[in-house]
Amino acid sequence: MREPRWLRGLAYVCAAAVASWGAVGLVLADLGWYRPVVVLALGLAVWVLLVWLGMPVLAGPGDSDRSALLAAVSAVVLAASVAIWNALHASTHVLTDSDPGVYTDTARWIASHGNLRPTPRVGPFGTARFDVRTPGLSLVGTGRSAAFQFAHLLPVLLAEARSVGGDALMFRAVPILGGVALLAFYVAACRVLRQPWFALGATAALAFAMPQVHFSRDMYSEIPTEVLLFTGLWLLCDGTALRRWRPALATGLLLGVLEGVRVDAFAIVTGVPIVCAVAWYRAPRDERRAVATSMAALLVGVGIGLAIGLNDLVTRSAPYWQSLHSEVVQLVAIAIGATILSAVAVAFESGVRRAAHALQ
Repeated sequence: MREPRWLRGLAYVCAAAVASWGAVGLVLADLGWYRPVVVLALGLAVWVLLVWLGMPVLAGPGDSDRSALLAAVSAVVLAASVAIWNALHASTHVLTDSDPGVYTDTARWIASHGNLRPTPRVGPFGTARFDVRTPGLSLVGTGRSAAFQFAHLLPVLLAEARSVGGDALMFRAVPILGGVALLAFYVAACRVLRQPWFALGATAALAFAMPQVHFSRDMYSEIPTEVLLFTGLWLLCDGTALRRWRPALATGLLLGVLEGVRVDAFAIVTGVPIVCAVAWYRAPRDERRAVATSMAALLVGVGIGLAIGLNDLVTRSAPYWQSLHSEVVQLVAIAIGATILSAVAVAFESGVRRAAHALQ
C-alpha cells in the first residue's frame, strides 16, 4: 500500500528545497559569493531541476483508499502541529557552549558577510595579546583568519531563513524542518510497513520521542539529516527510482549532500552500492540495462553531493576536518569496500546464485 500521490509530492518538494537552497548556498558561502538574491535565484533553478528529476516517481500510482487518505491527512496535521508547537518553544541559542550556538553564530556571519572566512583579528583586535579562539571557532593559517567548526549546510539554511524573516525565523527554521522530516518519515514508513495507520503510529512515536523533541527545538544537524535521509530512503523503496535515471540521480544528490550536513555521512552512503547490487539481482534480465543506467546515475548524484560537502569541510572547516580525519578515512575505506564487494557480487552473479541455491 502506498501513500496518496499528493502527500508524496509534498514531502518530496520540501526535501528538494532543503537540498537545493542548502547546496547552492553552501557552495556560494564557501566561495565568498553568498548573496541572498543570488542564492534565491540559483536555488530556485536547482529546485526546479530536482523536481523535474523526481517526476517519474511523483507521477507514479498512489493510494486513493479513504483510509489511506485519512491517515495521510492526519500525518500532515501531526507534522504541522508538532512543527508549530516546537517553533513556539524554540531555543534562542547564541552562546557557543555546544553545537547549536556554533551553528547560529556561523549563520549570522554568513548572512552578514556572505562568506565562511571570519577574521577576528581586525581593527583594535589586530595586535591584541589575548587568544581570540572560542569553542567552535579555530584560528587557521597565520592566525588572522578563523574557521567555524562542523559542516556548514545547516548554518547556510539558517542564514537563508534569517535573510527572509530575521532572527525570529532563523531560530524557528529547525522546528519547521522537523515537521518536514516527519512527513518524509511517514512516507518511508508507508513504504516499509505497508499499512498507513501503522505508519502514522510510527511517525507519532518519532515526533514525541524526547531526543527528537530536543533536536527539533534547537539548532542541531540531526534534523536536516533526517529530511534528506528519510526522503532518500523512501525513494529507494520505489522501484521507479532504480529503473529510471532521473529519480535515481535525484536520490543520489539528496543522499550525497548529507556530507554538507554531517562529516560522518559516509556511514550512510556506504549502503548505496549494496542497494544497487540487490536491485540488480532482483531485476529481470530485460530490465537490467535500465537498472545499470539508473545505478550509474545514482552513484553520480552521490558523488556530486559528497564533493560539495567535502570541499566545504576541507576548505572552510580545516581544523575540524583534521581532528576527525582518521575516522573519516575509516568510513571511506568501508564505503570503498562495500562498493568493491557489490561490484564483485554483480560481476559473478551466476556463481553467487549457485552458491545460494546450494545453501538452501
